[in-house]
Amino acid sequence: VKVSVSRSSVTLQAHGTMAAQAKKQIGALFRKNLLDLVKGLRSQKANESEYINQCLSEIKEEVKSTDKQTKAVAISKLTYLYMLGYDISFAHF
Repeated sequence: VKVSVSRSSVTLQAHGTMAAQAKKQIGALFRKNLLDLVKGLRSQKANESEYINQCLSEIKEEVKSTDKQTKAVAISKLTYLYMLGYDISFAHF
């Protein structure tokens, strides 16, 4: 397994099932919670729409997760974005 970490990304190169498990664990480390989302929105006033689009794409992946905690955090972030008036029509349950 080879892991490369930079400020903006994590690269994982490995083989088979072990690679998928390691990638999932590393992804969990860098996942944003609701507090991170709120702080990010406040700090990204200049390019808020770009930040929101990035967060929505991450949330779409989190909703597909099999982990219940990950889904719960994703739903809380979607609820917050809905309260702010953003379109979350992709999230029909």
